[in-house]
Amino acid sequence: MGFFKSIKLIESLLETVAPERNVHQRDRHRRTPLLYATVQGDLQTVQWLVHNTNADINARYYFGVTALHCAAAKGHFDIVKWLIEEKGGDVNATIDDGWTALHCAAAGGQLDIVKWLVEEKRGDVNATTNDGRTALHWAADHGHLDIVKWLVEEKGGDVNETTDNGWTALHCAAMEGHLDIVKWVEEKGGDFNATTDDGRTALHCAAEYGALDIVRWLVEERNMNIYAIDNEGRTAFDVAWRGEVSDYLSCAPGCGEIVRSMGSR
Repeated sequence: MGFFKSIKLIESLLETVAPERNVHQRDRHRRTPLLYATVQGDLQTVQWLVHNTNADINARYYFGVTALHCAAAKGHFDIVKWLIEEKGGDVNATIDDGWTALHCAAAGGQLDIVKWLVEEKRGDVNATTNDGRTALHWAADHGHLDIVKWLVEEKGGDVNETTDNGWTALHCAAMEGHLDIVKWVEEKGGDFNATTDDGRTALHCAAEYGALDIVRWLVEERNMNIYAIDNEGRTAFDVAWRGEVSDYLSCAPGCGEIVRSMGSR
C-alpha cells in the first residue's frame, strides 16, 4: 500500500515529526503533501488533509499550479469534482501561463473531465493561455483527436482559429507529428495555406520537427508547395532536421532545384 493510502501513517508522522501539523511545508519543488496526494489520485487523503489539517486547496506550486490543475491534467476526475463542488474550486482559475483546468485536461487527454468542466461547470472553451492557445490548440498539440473532435463538433470550435503567433490547430498537430489530427482537420476545412506570423506553413512545422509521415502526406496527398518560404526566406527543406525528412525532401518532385540552389550559396 502506498504512502498516501494510509491515513493512519500520515497522522502518525504528523504527530511525531511535525506536531504543529505544518502541511504547508514545501519541498524544493514547492510541493506540499496535498499536491503529492493529488498526483497519486488519492481522494481520501486529499479530503483528510483538507478536513483535518486545513491544507489550502488554492495553494500554488511551481508555475502557479494548484491541486485542481494537477488533478485535471492527471485525469483524477473524483478529485476534480470534489475540489469544485465541495470546496468551491474556481473552474476558470489560471496558473502563471494562463492555463485553466480545462487547458490542463485537454492537454492531458482527459475527455471526460473536459466535457464535465464545459457542460456542467461552464468552463470557458474560448479561454486562452498566455500565448493565445485555446483548449483546442492544446488538444491538437498533444495528439488527442477525441478531444479535438468533441470541441469542434459539439462546441463549435474553429480549426482555423489562430494563436497570438498565428498558429492553427493544424500547425500544432503537424509540429508534434499527429497525422491523424492533420487528416481530420482537412475533413473539417482546415486551411492548409495558412501561415504563422513568421510565415511558416504546416509543412515547415512538420519538417522542422522531423515528422516524416506528415511531410510525406502533405507533399504527396495535399500537394503542398515545397518552394514556400517563411519570413526568413527558408523552405521546408531549409528548416528540416538533417536525416529522413531532409533526405525525403531532397528527392521530392521539384525539390532537386532547391537542393542545387543551396549548394550554390
